[in-house]
Amino acid sequence: MRLKRRIILLLAAVLFVAVFAGCGHYLAIDAANPHRAYVAEGGAGSAVGTEGGGEGLSGPESQAVRFCPVFVVQNDRPENLVGSVKATKREGGKPEIAIDTDDPAVYFEEKSFTVGGKNLTNLIYRVHFSNTPYSLIPFILTAGKNPGIMLIVTLDEARKPILVTTVHTCGCYAAIIPTTNLDPKFLPENHPKDYQRVYGERLPAMLDFKSADARLVAVLRPGVHRLMELSAVGATDFFGDGKTFKPVPMKVLPMEGLRRLPLPDGGTISFFHDKGILRGHVKGSVKPFETLLMSWMPLDLFVGADKDFATDLTENPFYTSLKPWNRHSSDLWDFPAFLKFMGYRFD
Repeated sequence: MRLKRRIILLLAAVLFVAVFAGCGHYLAIDAANPHRAYVAEGGAGSAVGTEGGGEGLSGPESQAVRFCPVFVVQNDRPENLVGSVKATKREGGKPEIAIDTDDPAVYFEEKSFTVGGKNLTNLIYRVHFSNTPYSLIPFILTAGKNPGIMLIVTLDEARKPILVTTVHTCGCYAAIIPTTNLDPKFLPENHPKDYQRVYGERLPAMLDFKSADARLVAVLRPGVHRLMELSAVGATDFFGDGKTFKPVPMKVLPMEGLRRLPLPDGGTISFFHDKGILRGHVKGSVKPFETLLMSWMPLDLFVGADKDFATDLTENPFYTSLKPWNRHSSDLWDFPAFLKFMGYRFD
């Protein structure tokens, strides 16, 4: 019995270290050079104005551009760079998915919903990276290919941002940051006043949109792509000196395009598996360490694998809780249910 208890304690200790090591610092922040700031084409600070958007949604009056976060990376190693999802072919003609960091893009979708008698709108922004690097010391739990992160801006009926939700495209590290436009009566009970902890990262408890041209600035941690800072900053203040941030134009493309990536010789292929046990998951995104160490908890072999954000289409819930009994109540796709799960009191 003592041996069994020791084994259980050892496994628990290993899991604890694995989970929280996965929230640590892996790559140094480059303080000597301006940090890349990915800016939606046509947005404030964009180096390219409103041209060059291809079949995207870029444009001076586009709501998709107006509320698009500026994604800041602080280390220029390839795995930290935002890219667009491309379909290529290997020798022999087999299709292959790749993240093209020379052509950065953010994928956008708008979704309206009703909660508590209010008609709200979600502006959904999704970016992807080539990989999270493998490392044993320090141990990177989330290592693997094609990871991504989403930021969701919720607008009220007056088209003012009231919530910002952040989550990795595997469903991990979900958090909601309300803005000063939200009536405090809708906040969860005991909502923190200063900041909130999200698996090792410290995010604000509230975002203050003071200026009319305020832009969301999302600073990502090198290596693991965790959201480490989020703020609402006036565009003039953010890009003023040109020494801290280097604007990089980023196309705004429709989310639906991820399901119809053009192949070089014609035809299309999806970024996601469309059948079998991996249906709804990003191709090539299974995370070996998470499968090995974490799959027992949510009863999901593919925990940590990135997903399509479309439960109705894929029948693969975008759950944000590791507890298997919360699989549907924590599904971010059903945003009213997710708000209730997170303690928000709209009903």
